[in-house]
Amino acid sequence: MKIAIWTDILRVGNTAKALLGYPTQKPLALLDHIIKASSNPGDMVPGLFCGCATALVAADRLGRQWAAGIDLSPLAIKLVNDRIIEERGAMGRPHRSGYPAQAHRPGPSAQLALIATASTASRRASVQAAAPISSSG
Repeated sequence: MKIAIWTDILRVGNTAKALLGYPTQKPLALLDHIIKASSNPGDMVPGLFCGCATALVAADRLGRQWAAGIDLSPLAIKLVNDRIIEERGAMGRPHRSGYPAQAHRPGPSAQLALIATASTASRRASVQAAAPISSSG
């Protein structure tokens, strides 16, 4: 049995850029390893408990698709939206690990749809962020 020890994972930095305001934020390198070990390029990766979108960013960079980012916190709406837009750049194209961002004409793959269900006193808020990825542009 082959055992992998990941030695390149550092704690999330304490800079404003590294910390996104989510108390359980995970290092991007950790999610990179987990997604590489459990999926292949083109596979669908769920964004359950997406928080500040670290798993979605890792999936995007590694050429995986993600259908939805789901979280109970309304804070996730802003964090997911801001982080995915920043990660993909103005052209909406995923930044793949080791490859520069590529410009393409905006289309369905560049759209980021955010849906929030308002919370009430008896019901928690739910957040979904959908971003289909297409290599054809």
